[in-house]
Amino acid sequence: MCSKIINSDEYMNVISVPTEGIKNFEEKEDGNNKVYQNLYSDNRFKSLLIPEESLKKRIQELAQLIVKKVDNKDRIDFLIVLTGAFIFGADLGREIYKISGIEVFFHTVKLSTYQDEIKREGEINRQVKFELKPTDIEKRDIIIIEDIVDQGFTLNALLNYLVKKMKVNSVKICTLLLKNLDNPSKEVKQSRKYIESHLTFIGFTVPDIWVAGYGIDASNDFRSLPFIIGVNKKFYLSN
Repeated sequence: MCSKIINSDEYMNVISVPTEGIKNFEEKEDGNNKVYQNLYSDNRFKSLLIPEESLKKRIQELAQLIVKKVDNKDRIDFLIVLTGAFIFGADLGREIYKISGIEVFFHTVKLSTYQDEIKREGEINRQVKFELKPTDIEKRDIIIIEDIVDQGFTLNALLNYLVKKMKVNSVKICTLLLKNLDNPSKEVKQSRKYIESHLTFIGFTVPDIWVAGYGIDASNDFRSLPFIIGVNKKFYLSN
């Protein structure tokens, strides 16, 4: 199947990515690109979902949207969820400064779950623990920078922590990817409903498949890729 072609005007809005992926209309196929050649022969790889140029263009539009919507034009406070969102958060923050001169202050948080990190269908809940808590965010207007909104258990715990314990002034969520889940449990639906009430900025929506690249990992693989790929989950579930 061929990738969906995206025109420049479409980057102003949330982009829906099909299973076969998208492609920027300005991009040309590079048959000599060793990165792509290696991927296509890798049995962990399934598809190229979002190429590098498409990521760059959508991040430029997200930066403009954030600048328009924030009330405080003196500073913007990012809370980057480690480890997956660190590349996205850095690129987005630099882009905001380039177009507006508004300084972005970077805060970080890291959470993990007690259960197996591999997502299972029909999950009801996951217990979340903080490995790194944010500092100096009280009474701030916080934008959470997330790599992907999936089932939402960790993000839900983070929202509750920020609102109830850290007493932040406001919370918005900016996610690079929003996954369209096929068969979420009732508990997942409830978790996502709370998250979506704070979800202000979305880069792309993606189908319910495993993804990696651009900071996002599949069992610690593929973080350094400059694009987003679909992952062959059978490789990981069978190992």
